[in-house]
Amino acid sequence: MATFLQQPAQIYKAHLRGHFESDVHRCLATFNFKTYQDESRMPYQKLQVWNEEVLAPKITMRNTVEDNCGILLLPLIGAIDCRVGAETHFIMTGQAYFFTLPKKTDFEIQNPYENEQVNYLQIRLKCHKNFSEEQLLSFDLNTSGQLISIIDNPDFSFSIGMYRSRHEGIYKPEDTNHGIFAFALNGAFEFQNRLIENRDGLAIDNSESIEFESLTENALLLLLELKA
Repeated sequence: MATFLQQPAQIYKAHLRGHFESDVHRCLATFNFKTYQDESRMPYQKLQVWNEEVLAPKITMRNTVEDNCGILLLPLIGAIDCRVGAETHFIMTGQAYFFTLPKKTDFEIQNPYENEQVNYLQIRLKCHKNFSEEQLLSFDLNTSGQLISIIDNPDFSFSIGMYRSRHEGIYKPEDTNHGIFAFALNGAFEFQNRLIENRDGLAIDNSESIEFESLTENALLLLLELKA
């Protein structure tokens, strides 16, 4: 990869995530969440929550948002039900569900299976008061070697890509003032001359162009661009 001046950045190592666990639910929090509070794990710009969660069969978790925010749910293993008000949405692997809620509003996530655990990401971002959106989106990772745009709205864009070992890529933010958060969902990457491994996150500021290289076979990258 090319040599260049490094932009301000912070790595969020997976083994340092906040860990909450009961008999029916496990939560690994990249940023400060509930009783997990650390100065090095403050929210990144409007990105407030990036949690990996595991839910036991037939269990429902109720969540309350503290601010006006957008919620993105991404099943990793199995499928989940999400109940917002009177509506329930079934979300499978290969899909992402995005919706917005006003502050102090509840939503529920349920494992619909009788005998199997589910694993999913719950992501929350602060959004404009007048911004309202709901989308159930599907994507196909059979096409490797490129970032697939899943969501692009006034507050953020969200992409996912699968890469073979030693594949090199370039991502160009819409604006250098936009924050970039990358997450190695599987495998390892050299991302802007920094190593991120399985479940590590990386926040980068002030970038005109970002270079990355996958270091393992079938490496999965999630990329979030936070717009001003």
